[in-house]
Amino acid sequence: MSASDFSQRLVQALGPDTVFTDPADITPWLSDWRGLYNGQAQAVVRPRTTAEVATCLALCQEAGVPVVPRGGNT
Repeated sequence: MSASDFSQRLVQALGPDTVFTDPADITPWLSDWRGLYNGQAQAVVRPRTTAEVATCLALCQEAGVPVVPRGGNT
């Protein structure tokens, strides 16, 4: 499955207001608050409920996509 196909599955399952794939939208999420560390990501997912978290993680596990949680930028 391509990265684009997987992103589309996330959008279909969680909605376009939860899954962000545009580089301009995800760039702020790819570095720490000091600007010392930078990462890479195909998408940023901002689930609103525990059910959405579970759906996202199930899809990632099924596709073998790694997940890096981020909260409070700590």
